[in-house]
Amino acid sequence: MKTIKPKQKKGSASKKSSKSSPAKKKKGVRKPMSSPVLLVPGASATGRDFLLEKLIEHGQIVGERVGRKKAVNIAVAAKTTDREQRGAADRTKICIPAEEFTKLLDNGDVIADYVLESNGRRYGYGKDAFDADPEADVTVSDASVYQIPALKKQLGDRVHTAAMVATRDYRYRNLTARGSESHEEVLDRLNLGDAHVALLIMMGGNPTVQYSEYIDPAIAALIGGIAMAAREGEERPDLEKALKAICGSDTVIRMVKELAVDHRQYVDSLVILGERHRVEDPTTPITETQFFETGVEMIKKALAL
Repeated sequence: MKTIKPKQKKGSASKKSSKSSPAKKKKGVRKPMSSPVLLVPGASATGRDFLLEKLIEHGQIVGERVGRKKAVNIAVAAKTTDREQRGAADRTKICIPAEEFTKLLDNGDVIADYVLESNGRRYGYGKDAFDADPEADVTVSDASVYQIPALKKQLGDRVHTAAMVATRDYRYRNLTARGSESHEEVLDRLNLGDAHVALLIMMGGNPTVQYSEYIDPAIAALIGGIAMAAREGEERPDLEKALKAICGSDTVIRMVKELAVDHRQYVDSLVILGERHRVEDPTTPITETQFFETGVEMIKKALAL
């Protein structure tokens, strides 16, 4: 596993002294008895959902590997969405009518909301989603890249963000292995995924990791041009139009411009996936794979908060 600890950007906030009075604590500082939070953003087809599912399923093994004598109780922070329920209940989603979602949003009861390009539906978290299980040792979520800045601000020092990053070819092989999507659908997911990879690497703030190494060169050039213009206080509507035509996302364009001038670090570690992380041999127990071990390391870092 190649895990890269992003370098602290100049101007990034450092941890406050523990001697500050309770009355002066800022919103987002970890509350007593709150479990640490592990956010796992990543592009489509990096296997985030599968990995978190297996970590929860094998909490006893996770506990042993992080040096505990008992299982790690891993809770899931479910997203609230106005998407329709699909089949059996999904513990990672709470589906509600659009009118109810709007009401919760207006009342401040939904945080870190965003619109998913593929279906036009809204997603967010209930304000207590990360404290739903008082017995949890750690609470996890496959948060969207769009949610990371807001969640880092909201949750403060109780959160560790481990972004799963992979090349376009790696993601292409995972998408086509499913066999459930057309060539056009795969291409759309790859293009938007490339933009998400770029955003996550920009959030990591490590100059030794370049998003151009992981995504389509044309998309990298457009993102680089928009970011450069933003740093110079300029607009490039021609580049923005071209990027939207490829990725279909106004949110990506907005975030590229914001991150270009934002010195804060939002991603704590970049987890670079490679060939050894593939789970292709059905005879190998998932707990004996490098992919599973990647997740164990994420949990270990979150528990250390």
